[in-house]
Amino acid sequence: MNSPMPQNPTGPKKPRASKPKVKSGCRTCKARRVKCDEKKPACDRCSNFGRVCGGYPSAEDTPPPKDPSPPVIRKLLSKPIQNAPSSTPSPAQVAAFSPPPPLNSYPPSLPPGVTFQDDRCYQYFCHFRDVTSFQFSSGFDPSLWRSLVLQACDTFPIQTLVVATAALSIFVNGPPHQTSEVHLEYALQKYGEALKGIREMVAAGQDSTRMALISALLIFCFESLHGDLGRAMTHIQSAIDMIIKQLSSLPQPHYFSRVGATGQQSNAVVDDELLSAFMRLDRPSLALMSRRKGYPPLPANRIFTMLFSAEQLEIPGSFATISEARSYLEDIQWRILSNNHAPDTISTLWDDSEAQSVFPDIESVPWQLQQWFQATDIVGTSSHLSYRLAQWHDAFQPMLSYAMSPAGGSMFVAASILHVQAMVTDLTITGFASHSPSHARADSFSSTRSSSMSERQSSFAMAGPSALTVPDASFFQRRSSSGRSSPALNAEILTPFPTVHAILNFCRRLMSHPGFLRGFVFDAGVIPPLLKIVLLCPERMLRREAIDVLKSMAPRREGMWDSRVCAEAGEKCMAMEETTQGLDVIDPFLLERM
Repeated sequence: MNSPMPQNPTGPKKPRASKPKVKSGCRTCKARRVKCDEKKPACDRCSNFGRVCGGYPSAEDTPPPKDPSPPVIRKLLSKPIQNAPSSTPSPAQVAAFSPPPPLNSYPPSLPPGVTFQDDRCYQYFCHFRDVTSFQFSSGFDPSLWRSLVLQACDTFPIQTLVVATAALSIFVNGPPHQTSEVHLEYALQKYGEALKGIREMVAAGQDSTRMALISALLIFCFESLHGDLGRAMTHIQSAIDMIIKQLSSLPQPHYFSRVGATGQQSNAVVDDELLSAFMRLDRPSLALMSRRKGYPPLPANRIFTMLFSAEQLEIPGSFATISEARSYLEDIQWRILSNNHAPDTISTLWDDSEAQSVFPDIESVPWQLQQWFQATDIVGTSSHLSYRLAQWHDAFQPMLSYAMSPAGGSMFVAASILHVQAMVTDLTITGFASHSPSHARADSFSSTRSSSMSERQSSFAMAGPSALTVPDASFFQRRSSSGRSSPALNAEILTPFPTVHAILNFCRRLMSHPGFLRGFVFDAGVIPPLLKIVLLCPERMLRREAIDVLKSMAPRREGMWDSRVCAEAGEKCMAMEETTQGLDVIDPFLLERM
């Protein structure tokens, strides 16, 4: 309750100090003519008053500052996981923008009363907090692992799962040496203890949806690190079933903001961050790779369809954070499939005749996805999705340009992953919906299509030597002189595939970045886009280059995707095609005699 200000008993009221107007702040606070606290991605003033924060103006909307580096772009820097590449900024730049200290200098607080069995458990726990959590996040915000999961470590089975996962991560990602087997043995021991503790909790009636979902995420990571993809996907599908059951039982639809920092609802049946993590796993590829022989096709995108299918996000003029850009891109990706059930004609990817089979038939996934796209209504929505994707790229370009500069090295990995995913999403929208299999490849990867995504690749040529552009004629002439390509093919090579070249170039530069992990990360990143190029691009030279990139990043694994397995699948597919093409050119009379 507001009370009137007391009168000044000592004398007349002093005149208000004259200060220059502040032109910063979100669009909503500017329109209301109130002071904005300028929190990112949404200011607290709007959130506290139940208003939708309109975001912050882009660099084009504000007058250029005297310093050549616009502070509005520098503010896009997220908290770095590691130090940015060495550079010597000017004092004016330091005063205008100082990057926050690394995230690992802020150890998250634990719930009161958390204890560990011994020092060894605590050491593995610290490794998960300081190393594994960042590895799983692959350049994105690690709060799921460093905050939500660690806060659940007051439950003994969760704590033991964290310790087991950290030990296995050291064994898998660390250099081989004589003592590495010790980490594996300890990981398996603790994993068994954790599973036993979870079963005892269930038997005792301690049914906590939150604990069950966190356990499922950690089990998925452990089994993926251990190499048992089938068991990992089984746990994820069971967890998604649990989420759908819980959300369906609510008297009112559950809602949370995917792009605003609204905070966690205390009465939510499922944590918003957990929902986001499982939504990222609930993809069509998971449905295809999880289906076993004799079972009907599994649905996909169930969580998104239940919560957000009717919500239309308005893409802002620019993105304030990597997380915001990611949410808007995922919204476009989830809307590609209007039919959440795969056609019955799609067969299972698992060979149940092999008792030790731990990986599905990976090379069939893109082809089955293409059949799925053909059976859905993507043709009727592709124009709208292409337009939204062009809007997304416009909003993302300032952030990508900054990430590619020396000062933006801490966000380069995440920004590059998003850019590669956006480009392959554009290929999916414009080409995979073709009902003619013979034209699906060519249309999908052709540069003659009117996609603004491909047209923008040349815009980075003006960003300096560090920018990535489509290779020019001299690139192919050099390849020709080295004997790897024929001059007669140069005209054909130059024409059709600038988007594919851009994807391959970004992936190569991404692999050379010190923040790129050649190990297990939780979310899908660049492996699925590269596999689509390997299996669906009509240019064989580019397909082989994509295979080389997949081999070079081994033993990287992104969720369900193993770079080495995908490279082998691509080689197998190309070998089969070469065999088939060879039979096509044999004299028919000779074939009759065979």
